[in-house]
Amino acid sequence: MRRNVLFVVLVVLISGCGGSDSSSDPNIGGGSGGGNSSDPLQQYINVSSQYTGVKSAANLDKSAVSRFMSAITMLQPELLPEYDDEQANTTELCADGGVAVLRPNAANTELAVLFTGCNDGGVVLNGDATFRVVRRNVAGDVIEGLMIYQDTVLSYDSAQFVLRGSIRQKDISNSCYAEQYLSNLLLSIQGTNEQWYFENFYDQRFGAYGQGCQSEGMQFRGRLYLSDVGFVDVTTPQLLKLPSMVYGLERQGHLAFTGVAGQTFSWQFKKSGTNSQPLYSHHFSLTGDNAFTYQYRANYLNTQMMTDFRDTDGDDMSDAWELNFGFDPQNASDALTDQDGDGFSNLEEFTYLGDPKDITVLPFIYELSVSLNHTPGRQSQLVYVSTPISHTFGSDAYTVELLYKTELPFQFSDQNYNCTVTGDRLEARCRIEYIQVSTQYEHSVSLEAPSSFINEIHAPISVSIHTLGLNTSLQTTASAVISRQAAEFNFTLTQPNPDIGSLLGIVGEQSSMTLKLSQSGLYDFVSSISVNVVMPDELGNSQVVCRQDVDWKQCANLVVAHGGATTDINITFTPASSGTGMGEIQIMVAESSEPAAIWSFPVISGQPASLLQQQIDSADEGIIIVPAEIYVGGLDLTAKKVTLQGENQQTYLLGKTNNDDYSLRQIRMDKGSEITGFSLANLSITIGSSGAALTSNRMAIPELLLEGNDILAQGSLTLKKNKFSTAALSHSFSWGNPISLCNRLRLQQNDSATPYNFVYENNLMVNDGMQANYCSPIYLEGGYLSRVEHNTISEIDEFINISPANETKVSRLLTRNNVFSAVTTAVALNFAMQNFDSQPDLKIEVLNNLFDQVVYPVRTGNVPYTLAASIMGAAGLNHAGIPLAGSAVIDTAASSAVTDDIFSQARPVDGNGDGQALSDIGAVERQN
Repeated sequence: MRRNVLFVVLVVLISGCGGSDSSSDPNIGGGSGGGNSSDPLQQYINVSSQYTGVKSAANLDKSAVSRFMSAITMLQPELLPEYDDEQANTTELCADGGVAVLRPNAANTELAVLFTGCNDGGVVLNGDATFRVVRRNVAGDVIEGLMIYQDTVLSYDSAQFVLRGSIRQKDISNSCYAEQYLSNLLLSIQGTNEQWYFENFYDQRFGAYGQGCQSEGMQFRGRLYLSDVGFVDVTTPQLLKLPSMVYGLERQGHLAFTGVAGQTFSWQFKKSGTNSQPLYSHHFSLTGDNAFTYQYRANYLNTQMMTDFRDTDGDDMSDAWELNFGFDPQNASDALTDQDGDGFSNLEEFTYLGDPKDITVLPFIYELSVSLNHTPGRQSQLVYVSTPISHTFGSDAYTVELLYKTELPFQFSDQNYNCTVTGDRLEARCRIEYIQVSTQYEHSVSLEAPSSFINEIHAPISVSIHTLGLNTSLQTTASAVISRQAAEFNFTLTQPNPDIGSLLGIVGEQSSMTLKLSQSGLYDFVSSISVNVVMPDELGNSQVVCRQDVDWKQCANLVVAHGGATTDINITFTPASSGTGMGEIQIMVAESSEPAAIWSFPVISGQPASLLQQQIDSADEGIIIVPAEIYVGGLDLTAKKVTLQGENQQTYLLGKTNNDDYSLRQIRMDKGSEITGFSLANLSITIGSSGAALTSNRMAIPELLLEGNDILAQGSLTLKKNKFSTAALSHSFSWGNPISLCNRLRLQQNDSATPYNFVYENNLMVNDGMQANYCSPIYLEGGYLSRVEHNTISEIDEFINISPANETKVSRLLTRNNVFSAVTTAVALNFAMQNFDSQPDLKIEVLNNLFDQVVYPVRTGNVPYTLAASIMGAAGLNHAGIPLAGSAVIDTAASSAVTDDIFSQARPVDGNGDGQALSDIGAVERQN
């Protein structure tokens, strides 16, 4: 940088005059201004009392600002656009003419200077001055000095000033060359009473010409007085880096004057556009009642535009600009003419950085329209908002800014390119360097919200567009509502085989259930997911532990891993009393009180079936009344003929799956024993050769997610008035493995010449309104005299499948007065006559049955059978299997000797009111 012409060259010259003191007398220079009371130059150093003008803050307007800028640029000529930096390296005093006679004192601590027409850069000095050395370094170079002007006459730009005061120079360099100037100068304009006063005016400069420095530039701080106006405080909010000062660095800077009531005049140097297409411009503005704004392209700026802001004709174009382009500053009409014929007036060219005489340089007037587009984002991802910008008219747009605003819980991401966000990240200001006219441009920003929010969230967003010039669009703002989807977890909870949907325990004994929790498919990453298991405390004690790798730990202390890792959940339950309740497995997310996923499951505890076994073993043959209670385990009813009668169907007999003890689900029956009035589930029932009966039981318990029973008959079997469930339940843990409530009967007898009896009467098998399960409940191997009568069967695949072996001696089946609804095959004869060792006693009769949506009443190959008196059509039953009025089953049974129905209601009843009491087809007799 070129130094101030009033000072710097003398420092260079005197530094070579010898001397090696590292410091000098602190009184040299005198007092606060550099001298003391005996200093003969005191009157030229302390000049504050010699300023006699207005001492209050200045009221700024265009005229006042022009004068302050003229004053500061005279002291600091390098601020001017015409400033020539090439003389910065010269050591020649009075480079442009005249002489300066230098007379050092004997100690080489002071230098008297006599200027005679000394011209340097247009500033001409005449008269006396003194330079004092305040401090030298160890090499003898002057690093602090004081220049004292003793009523030196300064001529500049046709004006003459009497210059009195001092400039103190100090080297403040560290890693980068830096120096500081402190001016206390009083300038009196000859022939007038006007004074200029620079009070404690700091000029700090960083870097030197040709030397790169990170903070290279200059800054000012101090107060400048004009005697008839008052003072302004001078600051540089942004370091000044102008072409004449800093070689090769980005040009920038902000100089500010502050006057009365906070009035602020600003001179800012700005760069717009791209690095390849830069546009440098100067912006001059004043706030307050006399506000104005001027802006000039850098390549047009001259000294007059910087120092004269008057507008004589009031046409909103400065006089200096008008003179530069050949307009008349006293003719307001030229503001509305179009000198270059580009469609924009001279005033528009002035206001928006155009060139009124060059049709290729358009003013920055355009039409930029904005809108907002948004697609809801995934919970674990950023939310993106796009801003299409349509540029349809005018010049290319430089330095477009988009101001985005939103509200919590959304915040702008720090990842947005070329954007600055506020501390709370609720506003983002994004810069677009260049948008070409007649193009579409799309900007986008990303937002984020805390991952702890797992529900769908919404917030408003708005955008406004701001440009260097004038945007004539009517759509400069846009708003929308942004949203982020609820978290997708896709948790799967499964149970290893066998798949049951409840936890079943025996009072006083420990039971456990292990489940596997995993995530699959598409899911969001949310930190701090944990497992919480709630058990019905009133039933007993439970402990829940979890593991993901090796060690089991309390689930509350476990954080669910991601990436498909499986979490094992082991629930250990020791019942204290009988009963049922609901357990719940919850997936919790930190900072959210609501579970992210919930699975409910029944918890069942019952008395050990051994309590019943004790009664059976100690009782004589006959009836044993069993109180309504839950009993868990197996029984043996093979020693004698015993009827085990439940108090009601809230008397539960349940089998328990235990791979180590199959007896917990094994019921063995023989000697004609009977179980009646129970709810039976999850049991394996074996009938001995002497036979047994199951009467008026509920087979399978859907509400407790307990499956049906497997019955193996190796003797005679009677099933009467039982209600069978045919559903398949998709319970909490049934991912891919639903619970089947189908009851399966296998009658295993082939080679006996004395056949067993199988009676299946008044049983109800209806759809419970749950998922249908097309099971095949009855499998007859042969060797039975079977009677299947007055049953209502729905929603199954094959009802009876007869598959006798080649040694079967006899196989007879009477299927009569049954309702088959939504059954694929009522009777399947899966054998061929030629495969028998000898001709069996074979008789298959399917008589007087109603078939509703039945594909095959009888399906066979070459087996002889009788299918007669079939009724084809809608059965007319409600969901419970009860005939509705007008049902085809009413009073249509044939040859029926059955005296009651499944509900023990009398048969026959005149159900259709025709005066004839005939039995109904099916398990239920309609009662009028």
